[in-house]
Amino acid sequence: MIYDYRLDPWNNVLDIHNISGERHQIPTTSPFTVRLLEVPQKTEPTSLSVVCNGTAMTEVAATPEQGQFFPDYRASVTGDPNWNRGELLFNAADAGKTITVSYRGMGTLIDSRLPNMLQMSFSGSQQGDREVALSTAPTSWDRTEGSGVFDGGKLRRYRGIPAGTYSLQEILQKLPEDPKTNDIKFTQSSLGTVYLYSNRYLDDDYADFLVEHIDVDLVMSP
Repeated sequence: MIYDYRLDPWNNVLDIHNISGERHQIPTTSPFTVRLLEVPQKTEPTSLSVVCNGTAMTEVAATPEQGQFFPDYRASVTGDPNWNRGELLFNAADAGKTITVSYRGMGTLIDSRLPNMLQMSFSGSQQGDREVALSTAPTSWDRTEGSGVFDGGKLRRYRGIPAGTYSLQEILQKLPEDPKTNDIKFTQSSLGTVYLYSNRYLDDDYADFLVEHIDVDLVMSP
C-alpha cells in the first residue's frame, strides 16, 4: 500500500528525495533481503548505490552472487509499474554484513500484514480485588478516597489484558471489550487502509466519509 505519495499535481511529477547514508544489516538467515526506508526510483543509468565494507556492490537483474544485489523493480506495487517494495536481495555469502545505501526515494509503503506481524508481550494489566475504606458509594471504580474513618467497602477488579504475547491486531480487537476504551471503533477506506476513531467525538458515517476523503480523494484530486 502506498503511504507517502509525494506527487506534484500541477506538474504531474514526483517529488524525489535524494537519500544517502542509509544503513542496514543483511539478515543472517534466508531470505537475504533488506527493505529500504523508501521506494527507490528506477533510473537509467542506476542511481541506487550499495556500499559494503568500503566496496561498492554491483546491481544485477537476476539472482545475485557475492558482492551483488538485486532490486525488486518488477514488483509493481498496487499495479503501478513505477512502484516496487524497496527490497534488495543479496547472496548468502554476504549475510550479516552492514551496508550503506544511497538512492532517489519516491515515498514509503505500509505493509498491510504489519498488524499481524508485530508481536508484543504483556505481563498482564489485570488488578485483583482490593479492600478499601469508602465513605460513600464511589462515583468511579478508579476513585481515590481520602483518609478518615469510613465504612468498609470493596472495589471490583479491573479486568485489563491477561498476560501473554499478542499481535497488534489482537490488542486492537480487545479495545471494544474494555469499558474504558469501547468508544474506539474501526473503519477502512476503499484502498484497505484501516483507521481508528472515537465515536464519542465522530459519528460513524462521518468517520467513513473522512477516511475516504483523506485516503483517496486528496490523493487523486489534491
